[in-house]
Amino acid sequence: MLGSIWEDIKREFNYGNMITRIIIINIGVFVAINLVRAFVYFSHSGEVWSPEGFQNFLGFIAMSSDWFTVLTRPWILFTSMFAHYGVWHILWNMLFL
Repeated sequence: MLGSIWEDIKREFNYGNMITRIIIINIGVFVAINLVRAFVYFSHSGEVWSPEGFQNFLGFIAMSSDWFTVLTRPWILFTSMFAHYGVWHILWNMLFL
């Protein structure tokens, strides 16, 4: 069953339009971010918001209001477009996309 789902995703990514590809990439990045979040949660005994944990990870991919951070991490101009944290966040963004 998972094999057929994976084949459907690959087929849609290869033959679908650009919006379909962007949605698939966004969902993949969302799953990866939440896997990192789960790993940090279980490795730090439930302290997701520890300074050295998940917030530092999000600081490398999410947009910052500090201009110096944006200048020293130019990739966040691209990665912040794909960084969705909550289920409602990605759901509404993909719905409106």
